[in-house]
Amino acid sequence: MGLVLIQGPEALLADRVITNVSSRFPNAQISNLHADELEVGVITDSLAPSLFGDQRIVVIRDTQDLTAECADEVLAYLEDEDSNLLLVLWHKGGVKGKGLIDKVKRLQPEVFSAEAIKKDSEKAEFIRSEFKVLGRKITTEAVQALIDSLGSDLRELGAACSQLASDVALQKTIDQDDVAKYQQGRVESTGFDVADAVVDGRTAEALISLRNALATGTDPVLIVSAL
Repeated sequence: MGLVLIQGPEALLADRVITNVSSRFPNAQISNLHADELEVGVITDSLAPSLFGDQRIVVIRDTQDLTAECADEVLAYLEDEDSNLLLVLWHKGGVKGKGLIDKVKRLQPEVFSAEAIKKDSEKAEFIRSEFKVLGRKITTEAVQALIDSLGSDLRELGAACSQLASDVALQKTIDQDDVAKYQQGRVESTGFDVADAVVDGRTAEALISLRNALATGTDPVLIVSAL
């Protein structure tokens, strides 16, 4: 089924690649292996052909942390690949584990980038692309407001884009005020806010408050207790 190589430390981007390539084979069984937890033999067992020819996807995360013995198991498999298996290797970068990656690249895998997004210009492009996929428009000021408030965490930034697209009226261009309201809601929502909205029959507001309360670490038990 193939060989995929993901390079870069950004977990959100790597996870999206894994989700996208896995969706090509909806009936495949997926196994996630973390390099720092693997003992010798686990990779060989995981990559062994299925007795019934089932489609499988094996994801090895943090391949830069593989021991020499485990890396050899990967290379041994690549000498005789299973046509019913998709192997996904995620290497976060650096010189550690580079020997394995160089050998993998010679096999011409499908390569995806998950490089860290550090510059504000890159973050702005990420935000715009998120809203484009979501079918929404956002002002330049709103983009900058998101960067200023959440720019250090790409996963949280992506979640904010999705939340704003869901909460703001469909025909409205998302602006700086919408971002400010989103941020204020995340800070102030409590179990009592959820309860008040439920009692008053404000279903949409209750759902927003619930999401915001959970996002800021409110214990679900406290939310239930407030109802």
